[in-house]
Amino acid sequence: MQNLSFSTITLNMAELGPNSPLPVVMAELDQPYRIGDGVPEELRAAARYGQVPNMFPYLMQDGYSRERTAHEVPAVVLENNKLRAVVLPTLGGRLWELFDKASGKQLLHTHGTLQFANIALRKAWFAGGLEWNIGTRGHSPTTCDPLHTAIVKSPDGHDILRMWEFERLREVVFQVDMWLPEDSDVLLTAVRIRNPRDHEVPCTGGATPRFPRRRKRA
Repeated sequence: MQNLSFSTITLNMAELGPNSPLPVVMAELDQPYRIGDGVPEELRAAARYGQVPNMFPYLMQDGYSRERTAHEVPAVVLENNKLRAVVLPTLGGRLWELFDKASGKQLLHTHGTLQFANIALRKAWFAGGLEWNIGTRGHSPTTCDPLHTAIVKSPDGHDILRMWEFERLREVVFQVDMWLPEDSDVLLTAVRIRNPRDHEVPCTGGATPRFPRRRKRA
């Protein structure tokens, strides 16, 4: 059995609210770190490489509330005989759940409550699941934004979930593909960053999972 479908899930969550109407054009007042005087210049230059002074042209996501109510959130479900994955394409493409049917356990830390907090580069961020990060240090500028989403076919006929967006700080296109072959005990992913220009672009990328805390007994 293999299935990839659009669906919804119910989450107890706060409203993200509107973006701030004020563009961020000044440098950050509080830098995330400072380079010590004893650090060699080669390392200092590498640490400075690709830093951005602010998040322009993105707007701050500071309109979220603290009141949580039940919301129907768009989701994409990938499922076979062994795994069930739930992805939230309107919230940065977050892999929200990865359920192992054999053990009956959620492999990622997740919960039914979603509360935004002032943690990410554009302020709003939420905990849980696996987050895709792209662009510059810290959380992705799109971590609370909707991504373009489609189901495409692989050359061998498998359904693939494809999410993508134009990252405006680096002016690159990032793409996340996810698929779950029949009888596979792993969820497969492929991430691509495409630079449409003819010169080098500083960029970072990665995935940040949250795992459940498990108590071990000797």
